[in-house]
Amino acid sequence: MALSNKRKCHVNDNMMREFPFIRSGQDDRMVNCTLCNSSFSIGSGGRTAVVEHQQTKKHKASLIARVGMPSVTTFFKKVEPSQEEYDLAVQEGVFAYHTMRHNHSYRSMDCTAQLTRKLYEPKFTRARTKCEATVSNVLAPWATTLVTQDIDQVEFVSLSVDGFNHGHVKLLPILVRYYKIYDGSTSVETKLLDFVELKGETAEEIAAEVLAVIQKCNLENKVVAFSADNTNTTFGGLNRLGRVNVHTKVKNALQREVIGLGCPAHIIHNTARTALDMIPLDVVYLLTKIFGYFHRQSRKTEELLRFCWPGVP
Repeated sequence: MALSNKRKCHVNDNMMREFPFIRSGQDDRMVNCTLCNSSFSIGSGGRTAVVEHQQTKKHKASLIARVGMPSVTTFFKKVEPSQEEYDLAVQEGVFAYHTMRHNHSYRSMDCTAQLTRKLYEPKFTRARTKCEATVSNVLAPWATTLVTQDIDQVEFVSLSVDGFNHGHVKLLPILVRYYKIYDGSTSVETKLLDFVELKGETAEEIAAEVLAVIQKCNLENKVVAFSADNTNTTFGGLNRLGRVNVHTKVKNALQREVIGLGCPAHIIHNTARTALDMIPLDVVYLLTKIFGYFHRQSRKTEELLRFCWPGVP
C-alpha cells in the first residue's frame, strides 16, 4: 500500500504553470478548478485528468461565461483626470452643496440632473444617490474638519443640547459655541458637533452622548458652560437640585466647574411675557389698533417693513 501511494500523481509547479486555472486541493492529489469551482483528483491520471476536465460541459460553459465578462479593472481609470473632469466634479459638488444648504430632498436631484444634462452638460450625473454620497462622504467630513481646526485654536467653548422627537425617533443635536478670531476680525460661531439618535431620554443616556462628543473632540479642558432646557432631566429643575441630571453628571465626569446657562430662548420668552404683564394697557386692544393702521395702506406697510428689516429695499 505504501508503494502504491508513492506512485500516485500529485500537483506540482509545472502543472500549475501549464494550467493556471487549477489550485491545490485538500491534499496534493486533489485540485480545485477556479473557473467552474469544482474539485477532482489527479492521483491516477495526472496531467491527463486535467485535460479531461477541460472537456466537460461545466468547465466549457464557465470558460465561455468568463470570456464574455469584462474584468472589474476595466471600469477603473488608468490615467489622471483631465481639467474638464475636475471642473465637472466641482460643478457636481456645488449642486450637492446647494441641495443640502436649502434642505431640498435628494429626490429633487433626479429631475435636476436630467435637466442639466439636456440643457447644459451631457456628462452631468449628480442624481439622488451620488448627491447623497457627496454630502455624506465629502462635504460632511470636510465641514467637520473645519470645526475641529477652529476648536483646536480656542481656549474655551460652551455646549448646547436640546432633545426632540422626529416621529418615533428621539434625536439629540449637540452644538458648540466659541469665540473666533480670524484675520483681525472676531465672531461668535455656533457649530453642530454631532446629531445622535437616543434610545431613551434619561439623564444617563444624554450625559453619555455629551461626554462621548467631548472626548472625541478633545474638549475635556475647554468646556466652561452647558446650555439646555431647564428640566429635571437636564438641570434637576429650577433650583438646580439633585445629582441625577445631565449637568451634574457632566461636571462630575470632567471634574471641574461647568456653568449651567439654561435655554436662552426660554429666558427671552419669560422676560417678554413678564414685561407684557407689567404694561398698564390692554395689549389685545393695542395690537388691534396697530393692525388697523397698517393693513389697508401699502405705503404704511412698506415703512413698517423697512423699520423691522432695515436691509429690505
